[in-house]
Amino acid sequence: MAYKHWPILVKFLSLLLALGAFCLFASLFATSKMRAIGQDYDALINGPARASVSLARANRSLSAYEAGLHYSLTTLTDAENADARTKIASAEADFRKFIDQSIAADPAHATTYRGLQRRFDGLATDAGVCGATRTLALASTSTEGNIEIARNHMHPVCMPAIGSLRKAIAGVVDATIKANSDAAERNRALTAQAVFVTNSTIIGGVAVMLVVAVWLTLIGVIRPLQALTEVTAEMSHGRLDVTVPSQDRHDELGKVARTVEVFRKGLEETEILRRDAETQKPSAGPACCAWRRPSNARSAASSTASPPRPRKCRLRPGNWRPRPMRPRFSPPPCPLRLKRRAPT
Repeated sequence: MAYKHWPILVKFLSLLLALGAFCLFASLFATSKMRAIGQDYDALINGPARASVSLARANRSLSAYEAGLHYSLTTLTDAENADARTKIASAEADFRKFIDQSIAADPAHATTYRGLQRRFDGLATDAGVCGATRTLALASTSTEGNIEIARNHMHPVCMPAIGSLRKAIAGVVDATIKANSDAAERNRALTAQAVFVTNSTIIGGVAVMLVVAVWLTLIGVIRPLQALTEVTAEMSHGRLDVTVPSQDRHDELGKVARTVEVFRKGLEETEILRRDAETQKPSAGPACCAWRRPSNARSAASSTASPPRPRKCRLRPGNWRPRPMRPRFSPPPCPLRLKRRAPT
C-alpha cells in the first residue's frame, strides 16, 4: 500500500520508528567502535606493556645474578659459598621465570624473548663464561684464589657478557615501549576518528531523517489539507463546479475529501432545484391599482365627487403573488386587497 494511503497516526509512528531505529544503529556503531578501541588498549596493557615489565624484572634478576657472582668471589668458608650458590641459583630461576612471563604476555615477540633466554643460558651454564667463573669462585676458599679468578675470568669475560645481555634486554624494552607509544597514539587517533564519525553520522542521519519526515508530512498531510481548504473556500463563494482532490486516498484525509464531495453534490443539486423553481415561477406584474371600497355614506359621497385614490400593493421579495381573497363584487383587472366592511 502506498504511503499516502496509510492512516495519519501510522505515518507519524512510522517516522518516529525510523528515527528510533537510526539512533539505535548509531549507538551500536559507536559501541562497536569503542569496544574495538578498548580491546586495543587492553592488548597494549596486557600484552607488550606487561612484557616490558617482565623484561625489566628479568634485567633486575640479571643484576642479582651478577651480584651473586661478585659475592661468591668474596666468600672463604663453605657456608658462605653455599649462601652464594643459593643466591646465584635464585637469580637464574627468576630470570627464566620473567622471560617466560614476557613470552606469555606478548606472543608476537616470543622469538625475541627466547633469544634473550638462550643468551643467558649460554653464559650461565657450567660451560658458559659466567658458569665457569661461578664454579671456580664457589670452589675457592682463599683470598688469593678469589682475586685470581676475578682477574682472569670475572672481569675480562663474564662481566662483558652480562653487560652485553643487559644492553640487549634494555634495547628490547625500549623498542617495546616505543611500539606501545605508537600503538597508543594510533588508538588515540582511532578514538578521535570514531568520535567524529559517530557524531557526524548521528547529526547527519538525524538531519536527513528530519528532512525526510518534513517532506513526507508535507506531501502526505499538509498539501492535501491545503487543497481541501482551497476547495471548501471556493464552495463557500458559490463555485460548485470544482473537483475535490484526495478522494482516492484510504486515510482520514480521503474520508474528509469524500465527505466534502457529498456535501458539494448536495449543494449542486440544491442550486439546480432553485434555478428550476425560478424558471417555473410567473414573472412579477406591475403595481396593481387597488380601489378602496366605500365603507360608509360619507366615503360613498366623496367617491361620487372625486375619483378614488389608487394605492400600491405590497409586493413580497421575488416574484409577485396576490394574497388569496374572497371578492364581493366583480374584481378589477388586477387583484385587490379588500377591507372587510364593519357590520351596521
